Amino acid sequence: MHTVADASRSVLARIRRLDVEDVPLADCVGRVLARDIVARASMPPWDNSSMDGYAVRSSDIASATIESPVRLDVTGDIPAGGFATRELSTGEAMRIMTGAPVPQGADSVVRIEDTDYGMDAVSVRVPGPVGRNIRCAGEDFTKGITALAAGTPLEAAHVGVLASLGHSAVPAFRAPRVAIISSGDELTEISGYAEVIAGKKIVSSNNYTLAALVREAGAIPVDLGIAKDSVESLREKFEQARGSDLIITSAGVSVGEKDFTRDAVDQLGGEQIFWRVKMRPGAPLAFGMVNEIPWLGLSGNPVSAMVSFILFAKPAIRKMMGHSLLFPSLITARAEEKIETSAPLTHFLRAVLTQTDAGFTARLSGSQSSGVMTALALANALLVVPENVSCIPEGGAVQAIPINSSSRMTGSIAF
Repeated sequence: MHTVADASRSVLARIRRLDVEDVPLADCVGRVLARDIVARASMPPWDNSSMDGYAVRSSDIASATIESPVRLDVTGDIPAGGFATRELSTGEAMRIMTGAPVPQGADSVVRIEDTDYGMDAVSVRVPGPVGRNIRCAGEDFTKGITALAAGTPLEAAHVGVLASLGHSAVPAFRAPRVAIISSGDELTEISGYAEVIAGKKIVSSNNYTLAALVREAGAIPVDLGIAKDSVESLREKFEQARGSDLIITSAGVSVGEKDFTRDAVDQLGGEQIFWRVKMRPGAPLAFGMVNEIPWLGLSGNPVSAMVSFILFAKPAIRKMMGHSLLFPSLITARAEEKIETSAPLTHFLRAVLTQTDAGFTARLSGSQSSGVMTALALANALLVVPENVSCIPEGGAVQAIPINSSSRMTGSIAF
């Protein structure tokens, strides 16, 4: 039986970064840049004003005060997108808008609030040193520099930079297609919910949960539906998964009478690298290659499937997408209650993290049964209890894995 760390290393050793494609700029958030982006022009391309005001020569207003303002002739008006028609001379000012190019001869911009708003002539009430309220050409980036490096995970700010660089599409690693297969004669789609009400079936919630997790990870889910409890049905689903980059199955990897997933893998000539991990929930966990595609066989228990996805599938997807940071950072918290485990396995307990002035605290979110999804839905973290620890006392330190985007959010502004 593999440790969690050994299993993770085994999975990632078989995962390869995907090929590169051009992604429209509007769709690139969440993708990873595949090549360096070199600036083809400087930004801004010219010295420009950072304020609405007046472009002046600093030497002309060196003596300006509120009591003794300096009077200058207004000889031009430079809107954003416009240019001065001539050079600024001594004793002159030009009205200028934010972002407009600074005229030749000017070396300072006076805020409009520091003047009398004059039209033909303006009184300047404060001195202005060289460079005040001027954004220099190339301040953001200069032509020829690497503006964004390969391997950068693209976010909204990067989109702005790429637009400024004139890129309508960017080279990024392809988003993986992840085939999802559930198995079990007891399962039905939501459309068959009448059978659930009649007590004959249960909804295959794992299909929906895993598809949502795949999307959250930045990949493309391919839901292949529910396989029957037979080798033939599972083989058919595996064949349908050809063309995907990762196959995730749920159920059928334990030692039950109708756990046929591993048999189907064998019959297809697949390679099984491991199938049990020293963890709870999720000990029945298989990994291998089927039709030369990486395959993760998760437990059919909903909580086990989700925990295993977070620990193994999500890092694999991130590696395929070109990420270098594959795992969430752990948060140290103080237990609000005594926490006990009953077996020498690494436990991942569903919990609620709360940030206080003294740091984070953690409490269990409810039942730790691997079939109780509501406790996981209420949780924002998994508490990691090592296999050699059977009890964490109230107030004891515990490591936590944040599992949703709201785990570091707060209900009020803190600044």
